[in-house]
Amino acid sequence: QNGRVVQVLAITDGRADLDTTGDGLADNGADLGVSDAERAHLATLYTPGQSLWRISLTHFSTWDLNWPYGPGPGSVPPRLPPPDTDIPVQSNPETSSDDWGRIEYQNQVLQEAIPIVGTPFRIHYASYRAPGYRAAGRLDIPLSGAEVPASLKEIVLEVRVAGKSSTQHFSPAPNQRTTFTWDGRDGYGRRVQGAQAAQVRIGYVYDAVYQEPAELTRAFGALSGIPVSANRARQEVILWQEHKTTLHAGWVAPDQGLGGWTLSIHHIYDPMGRTLYLGNGQRRGAAGIVYNVINTVAGGGAPPDGLGDGGPATAAALDQPTDVAVGPDGSLYIADFDNNRVRRVAPDGTITTVAGGVQTGPTLCDGRPATPARLSAPTGIDVGPGGSLYIALPYAYLVCRVGPDGRLTAVAGNGNRGRGPWESDGQPATQVALGFPVDVAVAEDGSIYIADLDRHRVFRVGPDGIIITVAGTGQEGFSGDGGPARQAQLDFTPAGGFTWLPFRTGIDVGPDGSLYIADQGNLRIRRVGPDGIITTVAGNGTSKYVDGNPAIESGLWFPHAVAVGQDGSLYIAVRMRNDVYRVGPDGIITTVAGSFSSCIYTSNPPCGDKGPASKAQFNRPYGIALGHNNNLYIADTFNHRVRMIAPPLPALSAGDLFIPSEDGVLIYQFTPGGRHQSTLHALTGAVIYQFGYDTAGRLISVTDGDGNVTTIERDADGKPTAIVGPFGQRTELSLDANGFLASVTNPAGETTTYTYTTDGLLTSATGPRPGTTYTFTYDAVGRLTRAADPEGGFTTLKRTAIQSGHVVSATTALGRTTVYRVERLPNGDERRVTTFPDGTEMELLISKDGTRTIHLPDGMTITTTEGSDPRFGMLVPLPVSTVYETPGGLTRNETFNRTVVLNEPDNPLSLATLTDTSVRNGRVWTTVYDAATRQFTTTSPEGRQDVTVIDTLGRLVRSQTAGLAPVAFTYDARGRLVTTTAGEGAAARVTTFDYGDDAWVDSITDPLGQTTLMTRDLAGRMTGLT
Repeated sequence: QNGRVVQVLAITDGRADLDTTGDGLADNGADLGVSDAERAHLATLYTPGQSLWRISLTHFSTWDLNWPYGPGPGSVPPRLPPPDTDIPVQSNPETSSDDWGRIEYQNQVLQEAIPIVGTPFRIHYASYRAPGYRAAGRLDIPLSGAEVPASLKEIVLEVRVAGKSSTQHFSPAPNQRTTFTWDGRDGYGRRVQGAQAAQVRIGYVYDAVYQEPAELTRAFGALSGIPVSANRARQEVILWQEHKTTLHAGWVAPDQGLGGWTLSIHHIYDPMGRTLYLGNGQRRGAAGIVYNVINTVAGGGAPPDGLGDGGPATAAALDQPTDVAVGPDGSLYIADFDNNRVRRVAPDGTITTVAGGVQTGPTLCDGRPATPARLSAPTGIDVGPGGSLYIALPYAYLVCRVGPDGRLTAVAGNGNRGRGPWESDGQPATQVALGFPVDVAVAEDGSIYIADLDRHRVFRVGPDGIIITVAGTGQEGFSGDGGPARQAQLDFTPAGGFTWLPFRTGIDVGPDGSLYIADQGNLRIRRVGPDGIITTVAGNGTSKYVDGNPAIESGLWFPHAVAVGQDGSLYIAVRMRNDVYRVGPDGIITTVAGSFSSCIYTSNPPCGDKGPASKAQFNRPYGIALGHNNNLYIADTFNHRVRMIAPPLPALSAGDLFIPSEDGVLIYQFTPGGRHQSTLHALTGAVIYQFGYDTAGRLISVTDGDGNVTTIERDADGKPTAIVGPFGQRTELSLDANGFLASVTNPAGETTTYTYTTDGLLTSATGPRPGTTYTFTYDAVGRLTRAADPEGGFTTLKRTAIQSGHVVSATTALGRTTVYRVERLPNGDERRVTTFPDGTEMELLISKDGTRTIHLPDGMTITTTEGSDPRFGMLVPLPVSTVYETPGGLTRNETFNRTVVLNEPDNPLSLATLTDTSVRNGRVWTTVYDAATRQFTTTSPEGRQDVTVIDTLGRLVRSQTAGLAPVAFTYDARGRLVTTTAGEGAAARVTTFDYGDDAWVDSITDPLGQTTLMTRDLAGRMTGLT
């Protein structure tokens, strides 16, 4: 119990008369359990008017009874929005049209390219991959709001990234922001590749003063969570706010061994940042993706034993999963309600039972092995900091723990159902009778929070095993916002009353120690701060939801579960709407999954699986949890599945990663660390390119599907000296003193030269002919600000930050300005507006449900809805619907659908058939690919058919249009086209291609026997035709 200041008022009959409440009247501490013997002893120690500090001791070990120091009245921690990061436009940024050199205007990125003679490849430069490009490692950090506490002495900022720390101090002024720019290196000065986690801490410094307890019966150690540090010598305390974010610093090209350039068909994957860096300078990544994708990760199977333990989780059977939790190793835990067990999905996707398995008998958490054991209908689970599993068992009136030893022990409840008034605060938790404990949440300090549906309360079991009430009076209702949570009313009455099983209401603990409560009967989410004060953070008591509004102004129709992200974002599962929402640190609520409609998986699959999460459908989402990669797991209870929301690109994996090209034609194979191993044909599975590396991991060879090898020659230090094509054409390379590509000399002896800043930003490119120098300049963080050509033309780029976005103005030497505006809308959509020099505009709206709407300057509107590929999901977005509408009201409607048949359901390369169906204003075209024959058959609305056949590498070998002669194509052993034959038999017309030793076509013989001869220079350019 909290200590109490007690005053001796008088001595009567040898016993002290005590005032324990501060009202000046004798009460003798009846509520504190003061005995007559204690009063008699106090009479021998103190005289009337004296006061003392009284505290109850529960054991005889060392106690520290000093009043603690802490921040004074009015001292609050920072409550600021998270830092802004520079998120690049990754999907079709506006660029200049030159394939050799171009500008990404919205990103202010320069790209250059040069062909490698004798190969189909180019090498590419992109300024955002240079060490000097620091925009992606930049954080715009708010330090204070419009008002600051009067007692604030100083603001401290700490940023930690890649083991490197930075600390800055600021005055206690309002409306302050600062910029932190990471240099791309770790604490040892080594360059770091790819996305890196960053921790940002803002500290408010106050003078330390004596503290009173919070509004709790036992306040010592309770509701810890706000990070606090102190300086005893200066008697100061610092209250911290922590943010965790990711710096998408890119993949620095110099480390790939081509002088800061990359080979066009050689890619890199960053599994931490989920970003694919293409060799042609482009990128696809989670940071620039508006929508996330949903997939089933457990359940939906029909195994012979009804469970499927030991096999893939997606082939297992679940029965009304009510809650999910994620362990320290990334394992997913599932409360499998009607199977009376808790299941674990290991990081490799294998599912097992970790608690339960016995279907009859009492539930006893008495130290026995957790499996097999009786576990009656678990409804809530959580995983503690040490990896222990905590389980809420409402029908056994227990909360139990599975420790690292695999044994089941009780942490709260005595196995009897508690009824009547609650009078057990301050008692050992295992000796009290709980009512109906439906959820459990574990704080970083090991405290256990329990939602009791019967009692409309939330309890806390401290590390000492003592239980206290932290929220709720026991009387259902709504009251108490702004006051002590113990005096507030909660309403845990489920939707529909106590008629729909299973019953549940969710709780979670935030990174600052705040407790979040799904107060479902009140249609609200409540927050109990570390000071014990309760407030509403989402919901207004109605069921009318409004996307993109402040969360406290939007309705919530029976919120059932809540989860808190490391950045303070709040995720809410709303049972009656079948939706999941997010409340950002800015307090705005948006939909992350669901479309306000239910779906029964068994009768209407796939309920949105493999598509945008905002178009998914659920059948009563009861539980949610956030994973380590910020993946969101949802217990889709009555669909008997657990589903995951994540960016389309994969995260870290123990095995190789396979990522399709955006058009679905190729598949890129990467090692778990992101090294490109090979490129496969997506229809045939054949290897198109195989990549070879030296012992230092530098690219040294590319072998195509015909065995042609392109070699990168290197000196003893690993520096590239030449790229040699399969037929001997040699392109010489040289590097400057800083290791960047200085010159490229083709086989004809023509040299292109480049210069850079010391950190790799390209400042000039000069072609082989005189007077062909292009120059470039950049700002302090590496964004392109000016590009000039040899004729005196130039473009300047000026960037302006706006709320949730930026504007780039591009002005030419003629004074013509084009303005590019990019912004994230409150509901999560992205809007891009291009204003042309004549004042006309083009707008692109990218919605998180996969819809893209383009408004063209001429008034035409094109609306495209993207759907998922049946093999690759949203990694290959398909235009399932496109509507063209003219200013005059005319429309053209197109739909597209793809279906596949796989020989092995989980193997996208085991293709049997693929069928594409296109409908344009009611007219139907179909294309069927038969994998066995590698044949495409396209049927028009009139029934005419075109047939084409490809070889294993995807090359055309036969084509025939209905009513016309077929055309056949043959290739030599090096993959070169040698004949085309139109027609068959005696009517066949054959064209022949012959090649010289350099692999260039040197003659073509037509069907009439006429031969055309060609001569070429050393760079392959035609110089003569006979």
